[in-house]
Amino acid sequence: MNDANDYLDIAKKKKFQKSKLLKDGEATIKEATRYIFHAASHLNSGDIFFVTYAGHGTQVDDRSGDEANDRKDEAWCLHDGLFLDDWQYFLWSKFKPGVRILVVSDSCHSGTVSRVASAARGLMADLARGDGARTLGLAPNARGSQGNTRSFADRLARDGNVGVIADNIGLAPRTITPEQAEAAFTQPERNPIYVSQQREAGSASVPASVGATGILLAGCQDHQLSWEASTGRPGGLFTQQFKKSLAENVQPTVGYSNFLDHIAQAMPEYQRPNFFPFGAEDDTFFNQTPLTI
Repeated sequence: MNDANDYLDIAKKKKFQKSKLLKDGEATIKEATRYIFHAASHLNSGDIFFVTYAGHGTQVDDRSGDEANDRKDEAWCLHDGLFLDDWQYFLWSKFKPGVRILVVSDSCHSGTVSRVASAARGLMADLARGDGARTLGLAPNARGSQGNTRSFADRLARDGNVGVIADNIGLAPRTITPEQAEAAFTQPERNPIYVSQQREAGSASVPASVGATGILLAGCQDHQLSWEASTGRPGGLFTQQFKKSLAENVQPTVGYSNFLDHIAQAMPEYQRPNFFPFGAEDDTFFNQTPLTI
């Protein structure tokens, strides 16, 4: 909840006219869809829509055939189910040309064994460097050059077990396992909804279908995990640095890509944020001061 409140505060400070926080039981597929449809029907060319998500992400097998590369659909894990990327792009396609869509997602795609192992190796490398800026969010006992944490990270790199990460190093990955995701997708009471969404989205389920101009600022690269601190004030590492960089007023005309580069400088090597434009190209939007109305 800390991250959601932080993004709401950011929206208010940046003078967005209307803001809505969906939390806990309110954060359903139906409600998220309803508010996005509402924005799409009311915003016109030159307007901006700012949507954020901070929480678990995952992947499921692509059933619609639109994911030629990895044959996976990404999803946000909402209160009542998976908010598939097919459905998200379908919703973005409802916005008028000239509308700017800014999506900030502090989540990750999947907690596969190989991905967790890769993250653990990056964690060990940062621990070995002993650089405080690169051990962002770690529990105090995880920053030392000796002790339990290194052996734990080494074991994590071998077997990919994420179950006890938070207790050991003060960080937890924002993901669920592929097995958990598949179980959620195939639930008898939920699966017809996902299938219906994919069918309705059809050819509008890809970035190229979007006539508005969109930017996705993601908390990590596709092959990485997004992490949240489980000690002190819980929250996502990416969100912490996003908020800090905005507060620092980094170069008034920095543009979104350079703004993300500034955030990345303070992030650990095992979590590097990602810049992904989608929809119609608009260099004016890309080069604007972040969150310009």
